[in-house]
Amino acid sequence: PDAGTISYSAVYLCSNDASKSFNSTGHVGTLNWYATDSNNQTVMFGSGNMTNTANFPLTPGNYLVEAISTSGVCTPEIETMQIEVKPLPTANFPASITECGSATLNAMNPGMLYTWNTGESGQTINVNYSGIFSVDITDSFGCVGPNSIDVTILPAPTLTLGIINGCVGTPVVLDAENPGAMYDWSTGSNTQTITVTTSGSYSVSVTNSHGCMIMETAVVTINPKPVVTFTPQLPQQNICIYFDAFTLLGGDPFGGNYSGNGVSGNNTFTPATATTGQHIITYTYIESSTSCSAEATATLTVEECLGVENLANNAFKAKVVPNPNNGYFTLQFEGNKSDATILLLDLYGKTLRSSIAIKGTNEIRFDVSEFPTGIYYLTISNNEFRDVQKIVINK
Repeated sequence: PDAGTISYSAVYLCSNDASKSFNSTGHVGTLNWYATDSNNQTVMFGSGNMTNTANFPLTPGNYLVEAISTSGVCTPEIETMQIEVKPLPTANFPASITECGSATLNAMNPGMLYTWNTGESGQTINVNYSGIFSVDITDSFGCVGPNSIDVTILPAPTLTLGIINGCVGTPVVLDAENPGAMYDWSTGSNTQTITVTTSGSYSVSVTNSHGCMIMETAVVTINPKPVVTFTPQLPQQNICIYFDAFTLLGGDPFGGNYSGNGVSGNNTFTPATATTGQHIITYTYIESSTSCSAEATATLTVEECLGVENLANNAFKAKVVPNPNNGYFTLQFEGNKSDATILLLDLYGKTLRSSIAIKGTNEIRFDVSEFPTGIYYLTISNNEFRDVQKIVINK
């Protein structure tokens, strides 16, 4: 008679396999089960034709398993097999950690399977809130090692400085934010903000009340301002108040904007809006590559331009009677030797009426009583001359 044949589903155990079973069939008598480790330490862990591993020495290592039949036989019979106890995968986490802002948890053991209580399945996870985080690590033998760690996340300061462009003449203010923290700038300053006027790298460490620190560096470039000039290019030598609006030109480099009295958003100058007198016009140019700007100024003079501009050899003369008037007046002529265009303009240069003074005409009567009290201009012009009369309507 012999002890029979030992059977087990594998040649290894996991160090937490306390409920696996060994079987022996074909034996005679009563079986006792023994396990001997590599140090020749032997323990009896069960009896009967089937026994579980509840009392098996589950310390990782190699074991000789023996099933010995002693009862009912003349000579004890022994069946043996080799079993290896596998250690459980471990992440070697400390019991707890405290980090600023976030923590990276590494379960180690590359190539194994990971099941985190966050639902993630990678070897590492990044956490930004406090709590207990656990991971089951499964090796190629199916041994599952449970691991956990208590994580405390403290609020950390946040700051982004990066690349900053400035302009000559305009100080750059660097702000480390996080009010109430402690600051240590590379300049030696310990304030939240510093002002710099030269190019270079400026670093700062910021430590908050929790002892959490961040370091950031600003790379500052101070760029030159563009060279800007403004020489007005006018449609005519003089600017009369009744002239139509015109586009301002003469700023260099091209592409800037004009501002000042009488200037609208599309860089248009309206003499009537500016009114008579001298007006300082500013031309501002912004360099697109650096956002640095510079400006130049010029003075535009708006005149009333009353009377005859150029009589040439024409004896044409005109006058308005009465003036001031209530909206009814007569334009009288002396020596009208050629046809002329007559325009009635408001104070802003808008044409309200137009007519033709035929050669030889002595007078033209006007009824402009529908227009309100105010100042108007009457222009009489042909290819040789331009005569302007100021009219006051007073009702």
